[in-house]
Amino acid sequence: SGLVAGLLAQDMPAFDAAAAAVWTHNEVAHAFGPGMISEDMPELLPGILQRLDKRGKLFQGV
Repeated sequence: SGLVAGLLAQDMPAFDAAAAAVWTHNEVAHAFGPGMISEDMPELLPGILQRLDKRGKLFQGV
């Protein structure tokens, strides 16, 4: 996915990038609810990344 590619471009190890992308997709799905499609992600992703950034600064510049 684009999220994984963005994390890899920031030199995040591949396993960590995959795990972070899975977690992020899960958080977006929980925030959106049933019926989510890929086009719904951009709307919710900034809020999810801000929450994650407050927790541990994993996403730098994404």
